[in-house]
Amino acid sequence: TDAWAIFGSLEADFSDRLTGRVELRYTDEEKTEANLQSGLSFNNSWDFLTWRATLDFKPADNTMFYGSIAKAEKSGGFDSDTELNANGMNVTVVEFIDPEENLSFELGTKGTYLDGRLSSDIALFYIDWTEIVIPQLFDTDPNGVPLAATISLDTNGGDATVFGVEASFRYAFTDNLTGDLGFTVTSAEFDNANIESFADWPTFAPNGDVSGNKILRQSEVQGNASLNYRRQFRGDMDWYLRGDVLYTGKQYLGSPNQAEIPAHTYVNLRLGIDTERYTVELWSTNLFDDDNPVAGFRDVYFANALPGGGAGGFFDTFFPFRITLSHPRRRQVGITGRIRF
Repeated sequence: TDAWAIFGSLEADFSDRLTGRVELRYTDEEKTEANLQSGLSFNNSWDFLTWRATLDFKPADNTMFYGSIAKAEKSGGFDSDTELNANGMNVTVVEFIDPEENLSFELGTKGTYLDGRLSSDIALFYIDWTEIVIPQLFDTDPNGVPLAATISLDTNGGDATVFGVEASFRYAFTDNLTGDLGFTVTSAEFDNANIESFADWPTFAPNGDVSGNKILRQSEVQGNASLNYRRQFRGDMDWYLRGDVLYTGKQYLGSPNQAEIPAHTYVNLRLGIDTERYTVELWSTNLFDDDNPVAGFRDVYFANALPGGGAGGFFDTFFPFRITLSHPRRRQVGITGRIRF
């Protein structure tokens, strides 16, 4: 990859309360890729302008309202694979990937209130996302001859709309007790998207249409809450107790929305004593031992084919997909000691 860019920003105070700024970046990028199996190479270049415009309004010293519009673009690329076709010839299949783009809008407010005891940060956002890269399966070469094995390549497969709200709050109940609360509610769906390898399934026929499905790996709801209590023990020694609850809603593994990672909730707890030099802390993470998987992806296990299948990959009924999962750290309990020199 060879790339160069130039960036500039301009900010102006329209009044004591109103500030605006504009940021611009021009990028020129060229990519070259060599397929070592086939000896072929691919080359393409892109140039694009990305920008952001922001307006801040402060009706009071402790409150700010803001709005922003931003245009982003990610350069394209290539994805290729070499495989034997039904005629016994080595062929290379290549997909030229166009740049992904999004246009983002955000409205928000930040402030501190009640003599500084309460702080808040709230934002509404809307994202128009186009030319999304989605992996697709290919079983024929560029001339339509069947391949000996199915291959997966990235392609521009769809557009999506994302909108929602996110907020965080901090409140001092007393001089010793503080609390935090944060959450995000998001709707993220494909507007127009196809996965051609699903075209033969009745749900997605005739062209693998997954429009209206949720975007993969995106929870509709996420949240966190914590309480932190600190008090003098004696002399310069304090004791403290902190509890955290972290929630992540369910997520779909792929664009077809056929498999999901379930929601999970982690509770962490810490009890400690500290001075300027020493800390001793008893802690537990994932206190209630939530064992739901935290991530997953679809891959292929050829020994798991239907009748006629085997480790050699000879299957005659169904391409042998499987789901590989990542599991969380289970409950942990420990004691930590620190000395600061």
